[in-house]
Amino acid sequence: MVVSQFQDGTLTERHLSREMLGVVEATAIAAARTMGNGDEVEVDRAARTAMHECLEQITMEGEIVIGETKLPEIPGLKSGETVGQGSPPSISRTDIALNAVEGAKLVAKGLPNAISCIALSSSGGLFKAPECYMRKLIVGPLAKGKVD
Repeated sequence: MVVSQFQDGTLTERHLSREMLGVVEATAIAAARTMGNGDEVEVDRAARTAMHECLEQITMEGEIVIGETKLPEIPGLKSGETVGQGSPPSISRTDIALNAVEGAKLVAKGLPNAISCIALSSSGGLFKAPECYMRKLIVGPLAKGKVD
């Protein structure tokens, strides 16, 4: 999944969107190669390595503002990290939110429904969320406004 939020809708946006599509594709393929191995850590390592290597090849200056927090022993893709080969004058600094593989346990068990995702924005466009677990509650229309 690729999401980009740039203000201008220019060639820069289209270029980076295509580049990110390649990043998540390579990441998903790397994770798929470990499918059914029973090792969630190896799935995550393969996906993160592929994503990191791909991001380093792109002409951009990206800062990961929402990165990988699970399994800190696996290097790369952490919040605050800068990726890319630098930007030409026409491309501004880019904020990145990513998850190399959501559902590593599913992949390790050989099950479907894992996803690789990345979102981009112009610098300052993504909220730098603190690393914490957020409790979520989803309710139907009858409970809307009645649950705090």
